[in-house]
Amino acid sequence: MILQVLVLLPVYTLMLWANLPVPGVSYPGHVMQITFINTFVWSFAVPATSAALCYVGTVSKTTLQWVAFYSCINTYLTVAVAPALLRDPSSIGGYRLGDVVAGKLSRGPSTTVGYWGMRTAYTLAYPDSIASAYIKETVDPWQIDVVSRLLDTRNASRQHNAAVVHLRLGDGIVAGYAKNVSYYKAAYRRLARLKGNISTITLVGDFRHTTSHTDAKEKSMRYRDTIERLTIDLFRGSDTAVRHRWEHEPDDDFAFMSSADYFCKAGGGFSQLIADVVRARGQVLFC
Repeated sequence: MILQVLVLLPVYTLMLWANLPVPGVSYPGHVMQITFINTFVWSFAVPATSAALCYVGTVSKTTLQWVAFYSCINTYLTVAVAPALLRDPSSIGGYRLGDVVAGKLSRGPSTTVGYWGMRTAYTLAYPDSIASAYIKETVDPWQIDVVSRLLDTRNASRQHNAAVVHLRLGDGIVAGYAKNVSYYKAAYRRLARLKGNISTITLVGDFRHTTSHTDAKEKSMRYRDTIERLTIDLFRGSDTAVRHRWEHEPDDDFAFMSSADYFCKAGGGFSQLIADVVRARGQVLFC
């Protein structure tokens, strides 16, 4: 079992580096776990153990030299290449702000290797992100006051008399996080009953938030077109302009949606996080 782990860790790292599918790695965010544990094992644990065994005469100096050589190569791959893979725009699904705040990516408490793998990789791959700032700020999950304070640094201006509607695209379409047409019809009826002049409604979504689902993009495009047509039809003839905002960076979308006077959430942790921030700031959550 130990030998299997020692062999599979660098093999998985090389597969990730070559952008090949890895069994058990459902989205790029899991790269954090493998790369950090791989680095810990092959750059520290194995060389240290080999040096100790060489000292007592159990292994040869030649073996120790080969271990040290491989350790250097492995460290370069895991520390330098993996964060670059995570930064790849085509792998935007690797950035999971909602999961980071919820504590889901750590796969354990702050004392585990998995947690520090998540913390280290996010710091390297997304150094200026809200997620990276959050895990530096606190180890506790779902601290809305911390998120709200970090959001203030983004300098997003308040959108008065504006409503924002979030659509969960990408893997959310396949996984069932996306809300149906009836959900948005009911939301628009509630919005119409609210007192206030709604000047704009902006639909926000990003089909790049995906995993290994090959049909996620096509389904996302059809879904968002359906919701956009519904929105335009329902507000035709009114003074409310319908707009859309597709495929922007997650943190920018987060700041944009959290700054609106009125917000309608979709499914998933990212949208729920926005809803909690909106509610905490005294803005209106209409679905």
